[in-house]
Amino acid sequence: MIYELQNDVALHIPMNYWSILSVNQTIETVNNINAKLVNHLSLSMNLIKIESSEVVPISSDFDEIINISDNEEFVIPKDMSKWNRYTIKKYGISPDSGIIHLSKTKSTKKSDNFHSDIETNICWERLIKKQEFSLLRLEEELFFVINGIYLVSQDIMRNYSILNDNLKNNILCITSQYLENLYPKLTPSQREYKICKKLGMVFIEKIGVVLDSNLVHMRCEPDVDDCNINAYC
Repeated sequence: MIYELQNDVALHIPMNYWSILSVNQTIETVNNINAKLVNHLSLSMNLIKIESSEVVPISSDFDEIINISDNEEFVIPKDMSKWNRYTIKKYGISPDSGIIHLSKTKSTKKSDNFHSDIETNICWERLIKKQEFSLLRLEEELFFVINGIYLVSQDIMRNYSILNDNLKNNILCITSQYLENLYPKLTPSQREYKICKKLGMVFIEKIGVVLDSNLVHMRCEPDVDDCNINAYC
């Protein structure tokens, strides 16, 4: 490995690394992935495409101003869930529909050549009736996302046949307890790495419940309604 230091940011470059795409092609591909996935999810999940700056005014309750340089700054939400729910209420969104947008958030990772200070995420929120809120419904919603990622990846492969695509149009749903039973001596992050190396992609359910070890896989966020239906991919 080669390590460098530039502007107080540690760079970690794998030996013999080379990029398949040029810088311009990489930027174009990332933008295409974001745009295509947002379009697909908005159609398949009945989501309204919005701009993050359209609805919520700049305020200390929702946003934080980030300085990029002496002459440039932009606003990012402090709490994306709060921002989304505020927006859904203001727009009068009805059940089985929602909003989707590209959002910028502050990275929790240390900046290097793999991690930026600011991350761009595809963020969406869909309104579901309380009586329909269940793990089964969550898995049904998951299908829209996985299918969208798969279709977008196939489209990108048609444009750049040199790229390798190992994505499949399916995913295994498991619980955090199953994962602990499978790898009892590993930490939660090590378990995730192990299962993903083996299967490629998994959906871990009930991540906030207390396990047999009296630990939790991941702390349940305050805005989560039910830790038994809390999951991530």
